[in-house]
Amino acid sequence: MNITDTAMVLAKIQAFNNRTFDQPAIQAWHDTIGDLDLTDSLNAVSEYFRESKEWIMPSDIRHGVKKIREDRIGKIRTDIRIREEDEDYDNVKLSVARKKHLYNLVASGSISPEEYHAYHAGTFELPDMPKAITK
Repeated sequence: MNITDTAMVLAKIQAFNNRTFDQPAIQAWHDTIGDLDLTDSLNAVSEYFRESKEWIMPSDIRHGVKKIREDRIGKIRTDIRIREEDEDYDNVKLSVARKKHLYNLVASGSISPEEYHAYHAGTFELPDMPKAITK
């Protein structure tokens, strides 16, 4: 997220509990949640206030985003793995980069469970799959 995105997350929090955030507060929040996805963060705020009336903190958003990502991974109902033909046994770093890429695509919701299974069936190509990494 950029600082404007972080301000959007804080505006959503404000809508729930009339809490106000000045520029230093926005920056402080950005320093702690700025690496998260905007949509996931907004959804984490909604989920938090479905269950709590307490003031939300950055750690609550981080926890909520982690749960959202874990739920996406859980929908696959299998270990996240790349296809055998995408393994590069001569370049372990490339194989690891490809596995991380696939994991992040699933966790972020960039590909659906159906697309994951189509990838393994050979009928779907992963976007931006790493092609080469220096050994």
